[in-house]
Amino acid sequence: MKILTQREVNSLPKKHPPHPTETKFHSCGDGLTIKVRSQKDGGAYRFCGKMNHPITKKRKSATIGNLEEFSLQEARQKWNEIKLKAKELKCSPNKIENFVKGRTFRDAVKILLDGKKPKVTDGYWKECERRFETLILPLMDDMPIKNYESEGGVDLLEDMFLKIRGDNHLELERKCRGLCKEAFSIAQERKWLRGNPVITNRRLLPTQTPKHYPMLKWDEVPNLIKTIECNAHKYAPQVVLCAKFMLLTGLRRGAAPSLRWDAISPDGVIKIDGKTSGLKRKKGVSDHIPHLIPITENIEKLIEKAKFYSLSEEYVFAPILSHSRYEHLDPDAVPNFIRSLGIFNSDNEQFTIHGWRRTFLSSGQDVIKAQENIIRKQMGHLPSGKVARAYDWSEHLEERKDFLTKWGNELTKMGLIL
Repeated sequence: MKILTQREVNSLPKKHPPHPTETKFHSCGDGLTIKVRSQKDGGAYRFCGKMNHPITKKRKSATIGNLEEFSLQEARQKWNEIKLKAKELKCSPNKIENFVKGRTFRDAVKILLDGKKPKVTDGYWKECERRFETLILPLMDDMPIKNYESEGGVDLLEDMFLKIRGDNHLELERKCRGLCKEAFSIAQERKWLRGNPVITNRRLLPTQTPKHYPMLKWDEVPNLIKTIECNAHKYAPQVVLCAKFMLLTGLRRGAAPSLRWDAISPDGVIKIDGKTSGLKRKKGVSDHIPHLIPITENIEKLIEKAKFYSLSEEYVFAPILSHSRYEHLDPDAVPNFIRSLGIFNSDNEQFTIHGWRRTFLSSGQDVIKAQENIIRKQMGHLPSGKVARAYDWSEHLEERKDFLTKWGNELTKMGLIL
């Protein structure tokens, strides 16, 4: 039998091979062959290997993978690894083929993240990567991905999700479960395993009542302002200023720390790029829409003060540490600052900075008497639905500036220092 070269292997049609009436083999040397399956068997080119069983000496075979998955050099390398492992373990090569193929869950994760990167925002992609690297992968065995199809493999996954859930992190578990399902689907598409082992049947999973971030009622806001001002000297000034900026504007925790100097235009408007991760715009759908913030006197005072403390030519709120992983203030800095103050509302729930957006919306209507759509526009909410987004381009800048002016004045009356 003629031994094929790499050039001859490359010339074989990978996607739509001609289907012979009988299965044929092309030799690649040293027991490695390219198997051409017959039409009745589905028709495909696959690298296969044959060797004598270490004990029985009977001829045994193992599948390396489809032609589009491996080059001839890679297939030879894998086949050599399979033979060595089979001899070492004194077993048939088909018992360990998946071990040597090296197709692990980590491989599927890499393909998933590479595929997601051009389709989602940078912030969401980094969040997915962080969850895999810090929560999921450290808890998973680096075994062949095919092994997760077994009952034991499913049990391993469920044990991992149980650890992620902890006491009551059901939402975090749900998100990690969804990411794992996506990764296993990638493996399933590539024929690394037959089924998806991640259980997603809602009836089999614990339920969680949707819980909103704790907010403050309007009569509880003065205590927040007082506590911030009494403890401001204990924290880096850019952290305190960023927190106050969020109180004045209702901006999300991910968007405020990355505010750029060039976003502040001389015509009295802050124009934040729609691709900013904290705005939560959908990539390719709504990330072309910027978020506008009218500059009031209070906001202008805060920006002027930030100039004094900023060491960055790009960002209004510079990082605290010179070796920070961010070029701007860490998005977790303000949430950690507010959390450390230990503010609790009347329901004995600890207040978080994201809960301020609920206060911003509810008290903006009840106290400032602003219209809901004006406040939501200021919060960065987009009209729901493709049609609404396509036709509703109104910004209501005058109404929003009036609302922010009155809102800021109320906060300064309570003692907010700018």
